Amino acid sequence: MLAIISVFFVLLMCCQEGLVSYIDGYGFDTPLNGFHLTQAIPQAIIHIGPHKAASTYIQSELVSLTKELANANYFWPTRKDGSLMGTKEISSFAFAVRGLLPAPEPVMSTMGSFLQHSLRNNHNIIMSSEEFDDANATHVATLKNHLQGFNVTIVFVYRELLAQLISLHFETNRFEHEDFVKFSTSFSGFLFRMLDTIPQMLKPAEAVKIYADVFGVERMRVIDLLGVAAAREDVVHVLLCKIGGVLCHYKGFPQLNTNTGTPVHLSNSAYSLLPAQVFSFYKSYLERQHNNTCRICGSVLQEYHRFTARYKEHLKVHAPPAITTTKLSFLVPLSQQADATLRDTYGSAILYSNRTANLQAMSKVQVFEIDPEFFMMDVYWNEWIHLEYETARADKKLCGCKV
Repeated sequence: MLAIISVFFVLLMCCQEGLVSYIDGYGFDTPLNGFHLTQAIPQAIIHIGPHKAASTYIQSELVSLTKELANANYFWPTRKDGSLMGTKEISSFAFAVRGLLPAPEPVMSTMGSFLQHSLRNNHNIIMSSEEFDDANATHVATLKNHLQGFNVTIVFVYRELLAQLISLHFETNRFEHEDFVKFSTSFSGFLFRMLDTIPQMLKPAEAVKIYADVFGVERMRVIDLLGVAAAREDVVHVLLCKIGGVLCHYKGFPQLNTNTGTPVHLSNSAYSLLPAQVFSFYKSYLERQHNNTCRICGSVLQEYHRFTARYKEHLKVHAPPAITTTKLSFLVPLSQQADATLRDTYGSAILYSNRTANLQAMSKVQVFEIDPEFFMMDVYWNEWIHLEYETARADKKLCGCKV
């Protein structure tokens, strides 16, 4: 009998991780021959996006809550010196997993150190990057390999796809991204350029399936963003409380924009790119002056902000340019089908599922844009653009304008 107990004790000491794996993450605080098994498998919550589904908001809130999360034994990734990783570093890890970094070793080494440290100390971890969304099965298997030893939960945030498209158009046409945004593109032009990508965006169930096939369906959680909004909840609170089981009583989440009744993280779906479009007309006009030698001195973004402020001020005394409204009726059936497929396939994994809220949102989606033909023929606004150009020259905001 003593021999059997001795063998069991040796196995327990050598194979503690295996035993904990067997009990699937539930720790015991009951003495076994004097040995307390108090350590459960550490949890890993991996938010994979997708793009334009509140990812920036989620990441910002998670980083701001690192102290509160640490008190609940959840940790955002840190560098080897213990400082917090930035969201771009998490994205770099996602890119490295996808084989897109030319020199991935430093990124992998830093993340590997964090993961091993977390395992040794039984720390739960949480990380977020929309760049995980574009992974294929091989990439996901690589991610799973890096997360060995953790009880992993994959979180996908579902946003109805018409609003997602509009938000993507907004993001790629703001002059905040002056490195690649030269002119604001119309929504129809944006859709034409996106023809190859839209079919993939309209299949959220397939994006979830890639991860479900590797990690298992039981490890998947899908947050219905509009369902969360309809319940007047906060998506980060859902992520942490309903999935992570922590910070359930935390009251500091922004939740709703009190001015519009729209959740802060959904505001892009009701966006306006009108100032950016008018600025594009202005920028095009000034760059054609003096044999195409004129350009904005310094930051285009700063001039855009100055121009936008003047434009909005001018609207107080003059009617805006002619507007055209685009409804996305032709995409609604595709979006409805994508919604139905996701719910039929992963309904049990969806938190705050609300098909009605999503269908209503799809039916109301529309885009407001400057009508370019009317604008080019509008004498008043053409004269205003010219006056803005003259003002910018007088204020020395333009360079290279050869007389």
